[in-house]
Amino acid sequence: PYMLAGLLLPGLTLYVGPLVSLLQDQAERLRETGIDHVQYISSALDQGQKMDALRSVQSHGVRFLLVSPERFLTRPFIEALNKRALWQGDISQVVIDECHCVSEWGHEFRPAYLSLGRIAKDRTRRFGANAPLVALTGTASTIVLSDVLRELGINNPGACIRAANLDR
Repeated sequence: PYMLAGLLLPGLTLYVGPLVSLLQDQAERLRETGIDHVQYISSALDQGQKMDALRSVQSHGVRFLLVSPERFLTRPFIEALNKRALWQGDISQVVIDECHCVSEWGHEFRPAYLSLGRIAKDRTRRFGANAPLVALTGTASTIVLSDVLRELGINNPGACIRAANLDR
């Protein structure tokens, strides 16, 4: 669902995922469907590859950027987003996959996720975009979902869409 929105919206889609393999898998999936304006930045890349990815975000029309939540805490990443916003327009959406990691009650709690909602909103608001925040998970209880909504600053309870059946 976020991929279609990312193609229809004019700016950059920031995808945040907790695992290197998930970032690589999502990038592969996008490329397999013919979308080649994709970059991911992870610890699996060497410093030169990370810098190349950041440069392409700034200047080559990348539409999908896939990162871990910790990336929002690094100066080079923040500077690249700032430059992109100045020269290429806004950030269209911030997608937080496996958002149950935001919750301390989730089974894979990650401290870097805690400030992600605030940081993402601050960054996009600063660019005049106020990009929507899309939080996705397939494994969250009602308690975890309530915590995720609170942590991400989502105040509308109707914003949470749940499957009628959680059987996989």
